[in-house]
Amino acid sequence: MNILFVNYGDFTTNSLNHISGFANVLCSRGHACVVAVPAGKETLSVIPQPLFVPATFAEVLARPGLFPDGRPADVIHAWTPREVVRKFVLAYQRLLTAPGRVIVHLEDNEEFLIERLRANRWLNCAPRVPRTRHAPGRRAAPSVAAPESPPRRRWGHGHRRKPAQVRGLL
Repeated sequence: MNILFVNYGDFTTNSLNHISGFANVLCSRGHACVVAVPAGKETLSVIPQPLFVPATFAEVLARPGLFPDGRPADVIHAWTPREVVRKFVLAYQRLLTAPGRVIVHLEDNEEFLIERLRANRWLNCAPRVPRTRHAPGRRAAPSVAAPESPPRRRWGHGHRRKPAQVRGLL
């Protein structure tokens, strides 16, 4: 199986601690993994013994079948719903006749973090964010994303239904 991990930053971001581990284990079990970053491919030197194929977004878009078998991704693991990731995934899918399944990784329990921050009386002036349902028995978290991040609703976070192009939320 060809698995494309899409990260929001270069190989020095905290998320690569997780992504590189997942990608290396999947590669060691016979899957092909490409880890795509917006820029900074040279920062791969911080990852010990990568088994995956490192690439920039531009490289993947120029050659969608960057995997060893020449085929495109079967699964696209979008690491966070940030705008840079969302735009890349949609651009990659537009290049394919049969786009891979998309899984969006949600990083933090943002609702809990907001609640904790609001407990600090210096932050009580922040507006109350309404709770929404995410899945049966589980609450969705409102966005506390960085400025480059999109509202979570673009990828289905915080809604009862996810968009058709997203197959799962982690």
